[in-house]
This record gives sequence, structure tokens and C-alpha cells, in this order.
Amino acid sequence: MSKVETCAICQEVIDISKSVLTSCNHRFHSECFFKWLKKKPNCPMCRTVFREPNNYEIEQEREILYNLRMSIDEHEELLEEIKGNCFDESVKHTLLLNACTELSAEEELRKIEVLTLQNEINKLNSNYNNIVQRRRQELVNLEQILLRQQQAVLARRRMGRMRF
Repeated sequence: MSKVETCAICQEVIDISKSVLTSCNHRFHSECFFKWLKKKPNCPMCRTVFREPNNYEIEQEREILYNLRMSIDEHEELLEEIKGNCFDESVKHTLLLNACTELSAEEELRKIEVLTLQNEINKLNSNYNNIVQRRRQELVNLEQILLRQQQAVLARRRMGRMRF
């Protein structure tokens, strides 16, 4: 959590982007500070005397400020690129989650279809077994009928032989 600073000149909260940090490390509103400097050449807090910078120092400060601005611009571009990549990754993540959900739903449907087919196969196997069992019983019945008929034929033959 950052500390809230107030301007010692006007006693209001300082917006860092509209402030000045002095060489003695005190921060003021830019407008307040430059008005103060027109009246007095020292720091409102500690009374450090400020001297007028020479042209070389001004040029150095301008170069430093220019380099800082370029660095800030590069960082802002990088930040925008990162935000875009994060958004892209978030979209990809959402799409993958949706695809996984769809696949999971399809898998559940396939499981239901497999269970349904297994039930149908079990019913068909049961019907087949019942039919086979009935056919075997019919075959046993037919064999018994055939055996009785053969016995009747043999009995008639014997009886026919006995008559002669």
C-alpha cells in the first residue's frame, strides 16, 4: 500500500503525475512549487537553497527525461502486448474448457448408447437361449415321437411275423 503524500505548500493530496521531487527529496504539486520558486529560491520544507541550473544540466535533464519517456513508451507497448496475449490465452482457455465439456457430454452419450446396446444384446442372447432351449426340447420331443413310432413299427412287424 503506497503512502499518501500531501503538498506542504497547499496541504492537498499530491497526484504523483503532476508533482515535482526536489533534490532534497521533498515532493510538491508542480504548480505550487514553481509559484514558490518565483518568490523564494529555497525548499519550503527544509530551506535548502536551489541554484539556477546551467544549460548543460538542463540538456542532461532533457536527455534523461527523453530516455525515460522512451522507456515508458516501450514498457506501455510491452504491457499492451502482454494484455493482448493474456486475453488470447484466456480465450484459448475458455475454448478448451468448452471443448472438454462437449467431449465429456459426448462421452456420456456414448456410454448411454453402449449400455443401451449391451441391454439389447443381453435381451437378444436371452431370446436366443430361450429359442435354443425350446428347439432342444422340441428335438427331444421329436426324438421321443420318432422312437415311439419306430417301436410301434417294430411292434407291428413282430406282430405281423407272428401271424404267419
